[in-house]
Amino acid sequence: MWTSHPCSLVGTAFITCPTVRGGWILTAPTIAKEWFVRALASRPDPAVRAEAWRAAWEDRSLSNDHLDATIAGFRAGGRRDLVAGFDEEYFRRIRSAWAERSIEIAQRLVVGLFPAGDTLDPVDAWLAENEDAPAALRRLVLEQRDHLARDLRVRASQPA
Repeated sequence: MWTSHPCSLVGTAFITCPTVRGGWILTAPTIAKEWFVRALASRPDPAVRAEAWRAAWEDRSLSNDHLDATIAGFRAGGRRDLVAGFDEEYFRRIRSAWAERSIEIAQRLVVGLFPAGDTLDPVDAWLAENEDAPAALRRLVLEQRDHLARDLRVRASQPA
């Protein structure tokens, strides 16, 4: 978990926070733990977002729900300044994630961490360079490309 914050999950049942009145341990229902993970990952600090990014791709102990919470925290607030630096890495990682992770986890990574950039160029380049990628992976990337294309058209139509 994120060591820059004094509160943490203990196993799967407790949240500890030593900085609150000498410390406390809270038995946390599942939804509270997910929101806790999301809140930790969403702090507007580049180091926190980098750790959330790393955890999403590399921490194989994350449950599906904790992965979703980590991804949601990473993307929270629409702060491109905190996440734009990961766009190129996303395209380097998706193919290996697809090959090495379960279909469910890989899909969550591919869809959840898709870059909301200002251009379709990186997506189009990946698609051109990866014509031999698994069809299901290409389909997800194409669907996310379509969403981004719509978003870009909407942004372009908005007054500055």
